[in-house]
Amino acid sequence: MRLLQVSHRLLFALFMHCEFWVGSFLAVQVYGSSISVRQTDIPTGWYPYSCFIDNTSAGRLLTTNSGLPSNTMTKVVCIEYCAANNWTYAGVEDGGDCYCDELFHEDGWQGTDSSECNMPCNGDPTQTCGGPNRIDVYWNGDFYTPSSPATLSRSYWSYGGCFEDSPSQRTLSAQEAAYGGVTPATCADACAFNGYTVMGTEYGGECWCGNSTGAAAQVPDTECAMTCSADRDYLCGDANRLSVYHHNPPPPETYTNQCITELPTWLDSSHFSLLADPKEPSTSGSGWDGAILRIIDVLTVEDTTWSILSACQACNITWLDLSFSSSSGGSLIPESSYLNGVAPMISLDLTPGESVIFQTQSTLPAGYNGYTGYCASDDPYPPEQSMGNSPTDGPVLLGNGHADDWVMCLNSTAFPINRLDLVFQPKANHPNYNLEECIAVDLWLE
Repeated sequence: MRLLQVSHRLLFALFMHCEFWVGSFLAVQVYGSSISVRQTDIPTGWYPYSCFIDNTSAGRLLTTNSGLPSNTMTKVVCIEYCAANNWTYAGVEDGGDCYCDELFHEDGWQGTDSSECNMPCNGDPTQTCGGPNRIDVYWNGDFYTPSSPATLSRSYWSYGGCFEDSPSQRTLSAQEAAYGGVTPATCADACAFNGYTVMGTEYGGECWCGNSTGAAAQVPDTECAMTCSADRDYLCGDANRLSVYHHNPPPPETYTNQCITELPTWLDSSHFSLLADPKEPSTSGSGWDGAILRIIDVLTVEDTTWSILSACQACNITWLDLSFSSSSGGSLIPESSYLNGVAPMISLDLTPGESVIFQTQSTLPAGYNGYTGYCASDDPYPPEQSMGNSPTDGPVLLGNGHADDWVMCLNSTAFPINRLDLVFQPKANHPNYNLEECIAVDLWLE
């Protein structure tokens, strides 16, 4: 069916190159019949395709019913609806029906003479809107055929096939929210963050996670033919059908969660940066792939300033580098050599679910030298994996005895909106971020 899909698009491209103008009309020769369409009758960027037999025993050619009112239907109304919802094809039928899709679904689809698509449109009798079981199809020129990629970009996920599913007995038990809408990539990110090894997209917009497909039957890929609502270039299963991907990572990292007594000779304990790097690269093309963290001011009251670590590039940046209060660890202090050795800020308690917080040292009780729960820890990746996973030669930052509990979360309440901030041991139902949108990271000292 996909080969046929490509073929009929290529055929139409050839026909379009043979178009000719007659006054204000565009005449196009398609399937042996001449269709004359006034260009002003359809939106710019859309083209008349052909008249097809529809609603046969094999099903409909275009499967998404717009649900638009029949009495207002015209070809423009239908095309504009399909265009607004990112569909490639729009079709009018029976005078008042409008259908959209990304590809042709009816097995053995059959073009017919344009004279059979001659029923007046209910919304404008001077236009024609297909006919009984005849659909007049328009196209936006997109040649891309929706697919389930064999592998997802920059990740360890690979396509495993189309599987049956049922609301009464789920193949994958956990439904997760995918940030930015469900696609294979965003669903993979959601499942990976929550520790699952199998994910599946279903019914165009559902993301399901688990660790096995169990006894679910695998069916032909043609049964997973629904495009993803968030991106029509990809397939997201179908009704009671899952497009399944398996996670096959390299050997896991090993966090010692122990402080190292001596830092590498190349690392200056009084002047280093923190690089936040995702434990697994985002599979979505617009995903976040890491950044040097910056110390940004988040609140100032009189003489007291509070700061946190963030990936925000446009925020009020006071300090770029850090130091430990001792060579092997201790307090975390914004590097302040330009202030003649005076440390203006120092780290406070590290609280689960919250960011690393710094406060103006002069406003703290006399003798308080900062919270000492930080140190450097060994590179957690096996040597054979370091080139692929480690952006540096280590070490990583350990807080409260944990080097593996750091994440970057979109702060939904701060300015600028959705600022990406560092969080330790994130928690569900936090007022400032959604756990599903957080990205697990390693914090490399460099």
